[in-house]
Amino acid sequence: MNVLVCNPPWFGPGRWGLRLGADPPRLVALEDREVPWPETLASATSFLRDHGVTAFLVDSLAVRESVASFLERIRDLSADLVAVATCAASLSDDLPLIRAAAELREVVVLWPGGGAGADLLLEIPGVRAVVCGEPERGLLAAALLTDRTVYPPDPLPPADLPRPYRDYLVHRYRYPLAGLPEGPQL
Repeated sequence: MNVLVCNPPWFGPGRWGLRLGADPPRLVALEDREVPWPETLASATSFLRDHGVTAFLVDSLAVRESVASFLERIRDLSADLVAVATCAASLSDDLPLIRAAAELREVVVLWPGGGAGADLLLEIPGVRAVVCGEPERGLLAAALLTDRTVYPPDPLPPADLPRPYRDYLVHRYRYPLAGLPEGPQL
């Protein structure tokens, strides 16, 4: 099983989105240099790998990838399953992208919080599951099982969280609110 874990593109007129790792998720000016690290996706990617699933993390927001490039990546990669993160702030922009991704591969939607609205996401053709809250256990179950279902929040105790997945993008993340000096912060 190959899983592509994604923080998909999110753009508005003259703005780009900060979804995971940002508090709150929002659109910011294109020249804004803040790039929060999607720690929950990195942890979920490592959790999948620790349990024998081939998994890769794609942070389209960190590289400001276009929607067309993101969908081309899904089409060209040999992933069996694509896990797409969304949130309430970006959902209206993410729905067309989730539908387009679901035409190319089976999709698991990663939905933060307690699950309100998760059943509506599961109605999208090609969406296999919706994982609510912390994604580690639910995403693993969705990768290994074929049931169309909503996985409720099932957080891991902090001591059980794996070391988060990191790749070459760690040098792009920057969160100025942390008060750290300019430059890479991981």
